[in-house]
Amino acid sequence: MKKRRKSILQILLPSFIIVLAVALAVVGVINFLSAKRDLVNNVSNSATSHVNSLSSLIDESISQKIDVVHYLANQTSVSANAKKSETDAVLSNYTSTIPDIQNIYYGKENGKFIQQPETKMPDGYDPTTRDWYKEAIADNGDKPILTAPYIAASTTEMTLTIAQKASDESGVVGLDINLSRLIDTVKEVKIGQHGSAVALAKDGSVIASKNWKSGSKNKITKAIMDQKKQMVNSLSGTVRINNASSTKQTQ
Repeated sequence: MKKRRKSILQILLPSFIIVLAVALAVVGVINFLSAKRDLVNNVSNSATSHVNSLSSLIDESISQKIDVVHYLANQTSVSANAKKSETDAVLSNYTSTIPDIQNIYYGKENGKFIQQPETKMPDGYDPTTRDWYKEAIADNGDKPILTAPYIAASTTEMTLTIAQKASDESGVVGLDINLSRLIDTVKEVKIGQHGSAVALAKDGSVIASKNWKSGSKNKITKAIMDQKKQMVNSLSGTVRINNASSTKQTQ
């Protein structure tokens, strides 16, 4: 009897171990998948939170400057009949009180140019030939336009111009925003172990990135901006796209 019991145990024990091992493996897989799902959700939530924070930062920063341009474009001190001293005074108020404003100016249809801080322009400089002037004049609305971000020749830093046609149609009011603070903020964002944030212009050129040079383009950034969906899966991982501003943009 003992011998028979031993034989049965010898037969059943390996099967029991195998079943137990399989059961433990299944539990392990379930736990792994659950942990993986939680990790993905945590990273996704972190990414969404960072994107929303950056979006709010961009909105707050740019919206304030949009309001400034819109206000100035409707002032008599920035018009055909205003004295240069009046225009200089009102423009200088903003360069000294609002951060990130690099220059603020009024380009007249007769080619005259008033800027604060006051800077000597190259001989023959004509504001009416500049893209920001042409875009603002061509726009039929009464709201500021935003140019595509670009690297300013004078500072070699990423810059954005906001401009609006003066209410008396005598010229265009504009200001340049230095995007260095935004770029530094974007570079500091860390998502998960290896993830990072990137800010792109509508044409796919890099505004801010820890890995890519500002003003550059590559196939990944172009692919991201070519997509109309909110999420894009690429070789680099999952990318979340968030439109930072609903204000009209022109390029």
